[in-house]
Amino acid sequence: MSFFIDSNLVDQAINLASPTINQLLGSELVGGRKNIFVVVIEPSGKQFPYKFGPDQVKDFQHPYHIIAGAKAEMCHRTGKPSGHVLHRTPWLFEKGDCRYAGGVVEDGLAVGVSGLQSHFDEMVAWMIFNAIAGLCMDAIAKINSDPKAEAFLH
Repeated sequence: MSFFIDSNLVDQAINLASPTINQLLGSELVGGRKNIFVVVIEPSGKQFPYKFGPDQVKDFQHPYHIIAGAKAEMCHRTGKPSGHVLHRTPWLFEKGDCRYAGGVVEDGLAVGVSGLQSHFDEMVAWMIFNAIAGLCMDAIAKINSDPKAEAFLH
């Protein structure tokens, strides 16, 4: 399991990205859509699900929670963003994979988003991914700047 990525760090990243995500939701840019679901998967496979918007998951028009998870899982498995798989390497699709873009991945950290148009899902996924990555980089920088820090992470 990732030393840095836990529910607290993912919550913090979601909170950092939330103002922009909330501004996007309900706007004309996304056709007034108000709900999205996010699934973060850290390198070992632990998942962190999140809902944005006023509706309960059971009231979603589509199974955004299932689609977001499937996008994140495919990205985690392939190591490629879902849009890349869809448009450049479709032979990587397996039975049960989601055929929509909106998931991103780098170095084992995957984020899937569903509820908007695929390109906006992907935009939001990158926002959350980058917030997580930045928080992890900040955490290791703080450890490395401590002259009393041990050589091994505990």
